[in-house]
Amino acid sequence: MGGNLTVNGYTAIPIDVNRENAEMLMDFYLVVADAFLTKYQWPLTIDPPFTGTTPHFFNSTEQLSKVRPTIGDIDIQVFESNRLWLMDMLQDGAKYGKFTVYGSKGHGTELSVLIGLNMRQVYQVDFQFVDVPGSDKQRFLHSSSWEDLERRFKGAYHKILLNAIGLDTYKFSISHGLRRRDTGEEIPFEQYADTLFPNADPAVNIHSFVGLVDAVSRIEDKKHRFSIYHKFCTHLENTLKNDTAENKYYAESYFYNHAIKES
Repeated sequence: MGGNLTVNGYTAIPIDVNRENAEMLMDFYLVVADAFLTKYQWPLTIDPPFTGTTPHFFNSTEQLSKVRPTIGDIDIQVFESNRLWLMDMLQDGAKYGKFTVYGSKGHGTELSVLIGLNMRQVYQVDFQFVDVPGSDKQRFLHSSSWEDLERRFKGAYHKILLNAIGLDTYKFSISHGLRRRDTGEEIPFEQYADTLFPNADPAVNIHSFVGLVDAVSRIEDKKHRFSIYHKFCTHLENTLKNDTAENKYYAESYFYNHAIKES
């Protein structure tokens, strides 16, 4: 949800990207996972379970801090079958590591939990319920590529552009992946690139916003390219209400200059 959740009068604040926070929040995850295994004799997830910006936060803290000094939340994928057990463990007031649970809210396929060191330092952790945590498909659906982060593009831009590329034939969402609009038929993950960019040569990179813009730039029909651009901009303006106008303009301008503007 982007780290802006309010529950029980507590509101999540941005997480400073530094080694201290990374170590404390990793400890929170490890303590929860261990407590879950002890209580239910069943693993919470498959390691490593992190998605979005979170893998970079834990594994490349110093590099990430140079391009993104704060992140909105921590994203952790867990088994869908563990939903009720995990909700039972993360009751208000429960303590794990240095953190206390201040509240939670379920929405769709996620459970957002507010944890705090004190009333002023409240962070958001999103548990994403999936069939197979950490699978190639699930990592893709919830990914934030380093190529995009270096250019300060949000992972959401990548997902919005995937949906725009489908135009009237395909639709994309992080909960269902790529599907046909008319029948709802799901496209196998291995076929995403060939479905959206048939006969592309060389093969396209669909794993980042930057890669998708490059792929769109290779479409010969300018009208087709502009239709994708128009749908992307419209969706961007209508969906990311908490994003800044400057960030949106930056993404739209990058798309236009690299895929639409005539050289």
